[in-house]
Amino acid sequence: MTPDPGLDDIERIALDTIEALPEPWRAPARNVLLRVAEEAPREILDEMGIDDPDDLSGLYQGVP
Repeated sequence: MTPDPGLDDIERIALDTIEALPEPWRAPARNVLLRVAEEAPREILDEMGIDDPDDLSGLYQGVP
């Protein structure tokens, strides 16, 4: 079993993915903030009606 990726691994994957995008999308993607946390804050879980933090595996906040 491989270990979970660390923050450095996730950053490298994100940067490699951005660089692999075609140019019309590459520059705007560089302005996207990627925040990694073990769990969402309780306030967000409560707002979304989620009791078990493991039920939330990702969250997009912002304007598409």
